[in-house]
Amino acid sequence: MLNEFDIILWKNFIISITRFHTNHIQKIMDDYSKEIKEDQKDEDLEEYKISPYYVLYKIVDVMFDKALNILNKISRDTVYMEEQVFSKDKLNKDLLESLMIRRRNIAFLKHTFLPQWELLQELQKVIWKFYDWQIDLYFEDIVYKLDRIENQISILSENLNSLADTYNTLMNIRINGIINVLTIFTALIWTLTLISWVYGMNIILPFQDSPYAFFFVAWTMIVSVSLMIWIFKKKWWI
Repeated sequence: MLNEFDIILWKNFIISITRFHTNHIQKIMDDYSKEIKEDQKDEDLEEYKISPYYVLYKIVDVMFDKALNILNKISRDTVYMEEQVFSKDKLNKDLLESLMIRRRNIAFLKHTFLPQWELLQELQKVIWKFYDWQIDLYFEDIVYKLDRIENQISILSENLNSLADTYNTLMNIRINGIINVLTIFTALIWTLTLISWVYGMNIILPFQDSPYAFFFVAWTMIVSVSLMIWIFKKKWWI
C-alpha cells in the first residue's frame, strides 16, 4: 500500500505528514536525538545541526537508503528469476506474475525519483539564505545517493525488460515445438487413417481374399510411417 510522505519546511520548523504510521520517522527522531545529546555532551554541537534543514537531510537520507535497499532486493530477485527462466520446469504463470510486479515497481520508482533532482536543486538554492554552506555538503551526499538510485533503476529496468523478452522468446520456442510435434503426429495419424479407410470400403481391393491381407495392410502402414519420418528428418522438421 502506498504511503505518501509530505513535508512542510520553514526557517524554524519542519512538519512531516503521512497517511499511515511509519516506523522510519520514529527511528529518525530517535537517532537524531541521540546524535544531538552526544554532541552536547562532547560540546561539539553546531548550530546547523539543530536546524530544520539538517532534520530534512536526515529524513531524506533515510528514505533514500530505504529505496536503495528495495532496489538491492529487486536486483537479487532478478537474478533468481533469470535462473527460473532458463529452468525447464519454471516457465509458468507465477514467474510471469513476479516479473510483471517487478517491472511495475521499477516503473513506479522511476517516476517517483525523477522529479527529485529539481526539488534538491531548489533546496540547495534556498538553504544558503538561512545557513552557511557547511550544511550544503550534506545535500551533496543526497544528490550522490539520488544519482545512484536513478542509475540502479535504469539498469534494473533494462535487465527486467530483457528478461521479459527472453521469457517471451522461450515461451514462443516451446509453443512452436509443441505445435511442430502435434503437426507431425497429425500427419502420421492421417496417413494411417487413409490406408485403413481405403481398405475398409466395400469395393474390390487387391489381396482382399488373401489370408495375408492383414499383414499386407499393417506392413503398408509401417512402411508409410517410416518413410514420412525419414522425410521429416531429412528436411530438418524433426
